[in-house]
Amino acid sequence: MKIQKIQETVFHRLLEKSQANKDDPYGEYLFAPQRKDLKGKKEKNTPKEDELLKAFQDHYNNEEYTLGNIAPEILDLISQGKYSKVLAPPPGPYYRLLAELPVASFANFLGVKANSLRIGEISEGGSGTMTPGGRYSGSTGIHSWTTKLDPKWANKDILVRKFMKPGEVIAIIVADESGGDFFVNPREMSNVKEMPKYVQTQNEVISYGSVSFENCVYYVATGRKGEPSSHEIFKQLLGEI
Repeated sequence: MKIQKIQETVFHRLLEKSQANKDDPYGEYLFAPQRKDLKGKKEKNTPKEDELLKAFQDHYNNEEYTLGNIAPEILDLISQGKYSKVLAPPPGPYYRLLAELPVASFANFLGVKANSLRIGEISEGGSGTMTPGGRYSGSTGIHSWTTKLDPKWANKDILVRKFMKPGEVIAIIVADESGGDFFVNPREMSNVKEMPKYVQTQNEVISYGSVSFENCVYYVATGRKGEPSSHEIFKQLLGEI
């Protein structure tokens, strides 16, 4: 066990070695005091680092504005190869689940007329772009995506009601990875003590600004007796992406 711990310490130090310089605004190691996985030097957070930590905390509490203001700087750090272990996203594809939406709102999101959407069957909504300012694309352009849609957490955290009302929509959007800016590695972010466990459970990555999506599948509920539950419809949608 002692040899294994030494190996882990060396491994983590190698991963952290090239994160940044000591005089960088976010320090040499990102969120060092809060990191459960960091076996190397435990430096103090810089003022900007505390600001970034709070911005992530706010985001996970459904407050996007602070992170939206800092996002351009985060993306710049990633482009420089700094703190990429935590801030760079894992490989896609990235998915977004929209649930219990009014059909008119969803039609507006797709840029089509509501009466053009099929009702009571799994359908494709095609490609498009999520732009900042819309209800489903965030007022600052910040939004949550996932690298893996799991019925276990979706049925518990997003699909709150088992049965849909007439005209409600469930949709899955598949992002075009080259058509948007994404950040955060959920596995590494979950190693920051102040972050919620669901960051990794839901495999959450974050987008900023406009995001192109290459595909969208949806279902508009009829409300008729015998219609599948939202949980069952979600599984059918998963089979189509």
